[in-house]
Amino acid sequence: MRAVWDGALHVLATPLSLAAVVGACTVLTGAHERFILALSLCAAVTAASAFLISSYLPACTAPAIVAILGLVGVGAWRLSSGQYFLVATFAGLAGGLAADVDAPSSLTIAGVFLAEISVLFGLLIAYQDLAGVQKLAPVLPIAKRVLGSWIAAMGLLMTALVLYAG
Repeated sequence: MRAVWDGALHVLATPLSLAAVVGACTVLTGAHERFILALSLCAAVTAASAFLISSYLPACTAPAIVAILGLVGVGAWRLSSGQYFLVATFAGLAGGLAADVDAPSSLTIAGVFLAEISVLFGLLIAYQDLAGVQKLAPVLPIAKRVLGSWIAAMGLLMTALVLYAG
């Protein structure tokens, strides 16, 4: 179980990985309720498999995807269902790449999968519950845009740091 917890904590303790999950949540909140589990599963599978292609991608990939997620969250665009799945795939890729597990084993990858799916699914369900509260309805779009701008700023800063250092 220690390896599973190690993988899960890499997702939850890495700021860029957590920003990818929260950035995905800001974009995916516009998706229909019936897609929430499928979108979370898509992001988690991509995050778990990101270790397979991490050596082929440049180091600025994860921060750049996080910046794009934040900018899409700020824009609050209406997307089609296919575009939501594309966003979930890229968010999972960024979250998996940013998790930066030292020695990925099947158990640590399972921990990354479990953390990604549970956090994203939990945030999307919590948003659906909050959207049903009448007093919060005017505040939620503003909160999504503020959160999206924070995610975009973090992604742009991390992309600039990686490009500057590399």
